[in-house]
Amino acid sequence: MPAGFVDRQLSQAFCIVFSKGSSVRQQHFPLIQAYHIVIMKGTVFNIRSFSVHDGPGIRLTVFLKGCPLNCFWCHNPESRSPEKEVVKSSQKVGDRCFEVDETIGYEMYASEILERALADKAFFEESGGGITLSGGEPMFQHQFVAEILQLCKKHDIHTALDTSGFAPTQFFEQVLPYTDLFLFDLKLMDDAQHIQHTGESNKLILKNLHHLIDQNKKNNHKNSPHTRCY
Repeated sequence: MPAGFVDRQLSQAFCIVFSKGSSVRQQHFPLIQAYHIVIMKGTVFNIRSFSVHDGPGIRLTVFLKGCPLNCFWCHNPESRSPEKEVVKSSQKVGDRCFEVDETIGYEMYASEILERALADKAFFEESGGGITLSGGEPMFQHQFVAEILQLCKKHDIHTALDTSGFAPTQFFEQVLPYTDLFLFDLKLMDDAQHIQHTGESNKLILKNLHHLIDQNKKNNHKNSPHTRCY
């Protein structure tokens, strides 16, 4: 199992406990101890409406923080850490530049992301679009991802997952029933080069790719989910 996944997942569950005669209390519970109503809250660093490059049609693309790979060409370095970060940025007003603190990352409930998706549903239906979860590596927050996808499927919203494939296979099993399309970002085929340029082997990634392709073959019949993998 990739380093970092376990610690992140065990700190990610928010348990909402409802009891008579008391207000709602919110507490952190490890996933293995959360037996009440669990409402997931994850860390997002950007949401783009009317995206046309992250799957078919017009899409809502949600970028999640956290990535276990260390690609030297990473074009979203602010996504690597799973935590919120404060960085310095420059803003220009007239001919003067000011340095300000900018927070990268904010927490959202899965239901809040669903609301954003529902607001664009008419555009999804007209264009054949939907919601795409990207990153970072979205499977770094796989429980959060699973809840978002499940909520969207309940509202007949097409779902896509943009992933490097570097996550435990059982994580993909959890999201498979709710994912219409996997956008599989295989960095390099050669394992030695993959280790050199990303810091990790691609053996698990290739295993997951073959697994998803096999699942598609098994499910490609009437009345079964049809998940595509590109």
